[in-house]
Amino acid sequence: MDLAEYKTFQNSSVVRHPWEICRSQIVNSWLQKPGMERFRVLDFGCGDGFVLSQIAQQFEGASGEGFDPELTPGIASSLALGPHFKVVSKTSEISPGEAFDLGLLLDVLEHTDQESAVLNIILNRLKSQGRMIVTVPAFQFLFSRHDEILGHRRRYCLSQLTQVLTAHGFQIVQSGYLFQSLLIVRLIQKIFKMDGKTLSVNQWTKGPWLTRMIVAILHLEFKFHAILSSRGVKVPGLSCFAVCQKSSS
Repeated sequence: MDLAEYKTFQNSSVVRHPWEICRSQIVNSWLQKPGMERFRVLDFGCGDGFVLSQIAQQFEGASGEGFDPELTPGIASSLALGPHFKVVSKTSEISPGEAFDLGLLLDVLEHTDQESAVLNIILNRLKSQGRMIVTVPAFQFLFSRHDEILGHRRRYCLSQLTQVLTAHGFQIVQSGYLFQSLLIVRLIQKIFKMDGKTLSVNQWTKGPWLTRMIVAILHLEFKFHAILSSRGVKVPGLSCFAVCQKSSS
């Protein structure tokens, strides 16, 4: 969750948005493979640390750092990430050198006009053959008032995302779209000029039962489209993703 939304969220009784929960589950599913029993992760633009907290719970051998320029000492001290994780608010405080096996850049690039600076920071912190997972909102024609409120500069098509990554020293391992059903919802909102009614993740007020049901549906959708993607069929969705690897050269 963006820290711009965090203050409202922490002072309320609402549960997390299904999109946010499912995105974290998808990231964790990509990490469940041989060779990832122990790893160090850098979550660049970690927000309130939710993704890191889920990694810490699921992977005993994981450790790492989260960076977000909006972190304050008060927020940082309130994040329960465990002894093997820390969060920082300055890039100079991130561990130097090739210290990380994995980089996370989850819905961050669309917030900055300095893509190169962000990608180079992560590239230089990754070990040889280290991997990075990137997600961004898809399709510029969907750009709306909601994006402006969230501080988005742009939305991406998949080819644009992969071109940016390869131009900065990453090899694409896997790429595609996520949240195909939510794209349909957003298209309906766009057609009928309901963009302003799109909820931010801190405005989700439904109960835990409905939230769990929607998360389960979204995750099943992800698995179904992963099968299609493995056969060369990439169905557009509300988000683009790329799993990439630091080039050896």
